[in-house]
Amino acid sequence: MGVIYFIRHGQASFASDNYDRLSGLGRRQSEILGQYLAETGMGFDAVYSGDMVRQMDTANIVLERLGHGGDELVIDPDLNEYSSFIILKALLPEMIADDPSLERAVEGMYKDNRSFQKVYEKGMLRWVSTDRDIPGLGSWSGFHRRTQQAIRRIMAENQGSGRRVAVFTSGGPISSVMNMALGLDDEVTLRITWQIVNSSITACKFSGDRFFLWSFNSIAHLDQARDAALITYR
Repeated sequence: MGVIYFIRHGQASFASDNYDRLSGLGRRQSEILGQYLAETGMGFDAVYSGDMVRQMDTANIVLERLGHGGDELVIDPDLNEYSSFIILKALLPEMIADDPSLERAVEGMYKDNRSFQKVYEKGMLRWVSTDRDIPGLGSWSGFHRRTQQAIRRIMAENQGSGRRVAVFTSGGPISSVMNMALGLDDEVTLRITWQIVNSSITACKFSGDRFFLWSFNSIAHLDQARDAALITYR
């Protein structure tokens, strides 16, 4: 059987003018991961990434530590994350109309983590439960189809016993991986997204069209560094 290692990007620049870039901590997480993989003798037969900057930069930092050339990276935008900002912008007016108490949380959501999480969870759960097709983004079910089609393409391109494949992506696509491997319902799939650590590894074995979870959300490289500040979720 082959193995696909799904790697979440390092921490992005949350609450900045440009979210889609690694923070200083995100670069450090990526460097630690690359060094850890090099020390454990890990190598990859194929490497894929979405075309988001934070995904590609994480991939290139890790590949540099492994001695891989950047030209080995296959870019597939179907591995991209959905935009929670677009989702919230589209749904916030109706959310506040349904629950006026949310307005105060919205006002402070980018200054207070608790306010952000309250608004974010409610917005994302509404998108998932209604399967709303949002202009410029699409629906939750459409996101899953896109992501899982990309995974099946990667499987088809890498058949053969012992193949090791790296996929640099984001929390949403990795939760879709869990949905695909375990048959989870939509709400559980979404909630798993919020538990996926930056630079963590989720591994799945595959053969033919069979696809099995092997390990989830491994952060051995961060644990080894013994710095709690390295454990981040956004």
